[in-house]
Amino acid sequence: MLKTFTLNLKQTATDLLGFLRNPSDTPVPDMQVPGKLKVLFGVLVLDVLLTFVFMGLINLVELLGWHKYDGHAVAELVRSFPLWGALLLGIIIVPFAEELIFRTGLRFRRGYFTFLLFVLLFAAGIFAFKMMPLLWALGAAFVLGVLMVIYLMNSYAIGEFLERVWPRVYATVFYSVAVLFGLVHITNYTNFNYASLALILIPILIAPQIWAGLSIGYMRVKYGFFWGFFLHAAHNAVFLGSGLLFMSQLEEKLNISNENYSLKVEEHFRYDKTADSKSMLAHDTAAFENVKLNDAITQLLQIEEVSVQNNTGSKLTRAVNLYYKSQSPDLNKTKADILSELQKLYKFDVTKAQVEKEMWDVEVENITALAANISGRGDKTSEVRVDRKGIEMQNVTVAELLTALQREYNVVLADKTTAAGRYNFTFSKKSFQELKTELQEKYGLALQSKMIMTQQALVEFRK
Repeated sequence: MLKTFTLNLKQTATDLLGFLRNPSDTPVPDMQVPGKLKVLFGVLVLDVLLTFVFMGLINLVELLGWHKYDGHAVAELVRSFPLWGALLLGIIIVPFAEELIFRTGLRFRRGYFTFLLFVLLFAAGIFAFKMMPLLWALGAAFVLGVLMVIYLMNSYAIGEFLERVWPRVYATVFYSVAVLFGLVHITNYTNFNYASLALILIPILIAPQIWAGLSIGYMRVKYGFFWGFFLHAAHNAVFLGSGLLFMSQLEEKLNISNENYSLKVEEHFRYDKTADSKSMLAHDTAAFENVKLNDAITQLLQIEEVSVQNNTGSKLTRAVNLYYKSQSPDLNKTKADILSELQKLYKFDVTKAQVEKEMWDVEVENITALAANISGRGDKTSEVRVDRKGIEMQNVTVAELLTALQREYNVVLADKTTAAGRYNFTFSKKSFQELKTELQEKYGLALQSKMIMTQQALVEFRK
């Protein structure tokens, strides 16, 4: 069996290389599905093997310090979406869309060219309306429409001409599409620095995608559109699957030790909502486990209002483990040391300012209305449910009520009621203005507005 596999792989490699030496728009005639599956598997093996070689070169470039990047778009996709959603996007939806865009036209059909011209003219029209004054945009749209009409009136003659030219320019078209496919994927490298040496290294960085474009293009031309899509989907499945094998591993991002403190930062591949999260911040010690970077920064700042400007993908949702030990028993120094190292590691700045903010004092206006909703339970177990239908609270104190409402409506509420006991509350999920009316009329709680000065921190991530 190994010998048969080797012979089939060798034949597939010979056919693929022969096609790549001289690409032509000539499909394989009348091959049955089992034969196509055999070719698909062989091309996939060759594709994966050479892709791993190119990935090794990229890792070497990074180890040599010639190029550094903060992350990869595929990794951010897996981090940001539920696992099933990332797999659906990465293996089915994105490959199918890319095949439609890049490789549908690798087989000559007059309808393909007409559709492509229509899409290009339509996109040019949208661009005109976004970038030009209305009068100019209308003029441009008229010209584009005239061009489309002229083409349609002469489509047969143009089609005859393209059909004669197509074989002579086919190799250029095929390789141009593969290179363009690779260049589009340079956006996978988040925060790519086009002004650095990395610009020279683009051919290495996109070599895996160019090679994939060539091998997928071969399958599309020789065996049909869907066989190219199947190869693309299988390619993505292999590399997404291999990445998911390392999901549970921790990546050490920082490990320093000096005469003042030691600090270790590890990063989870994905934030696991089901796993325990632990946070401990003391005078000379800190320990965070499975904590989102956003939450860690907020705890270190210990400022009520933290505004985040994030232009670098999903860094804030990354989950980290952090362990800190200081020689000085000073809580402020502990927070400052950790925050300083995180700023250098994740490239963000923190600016603090005093801002005016609206605050609402909550007072009992109608004690009878409030008392009518007192809970009859004797225990101290509270229940809070928030969903699309509304908010339901059972056996909660007024303080617990206000905490939940603050979180849901992003407002500041101050408890001025001094109301003891536990109550049941039910709200329709409406606007804050409607909530105020419901609190007053149904539960006897009035909200009085006042302006206060509060400290706000702006956390801004750099590219």
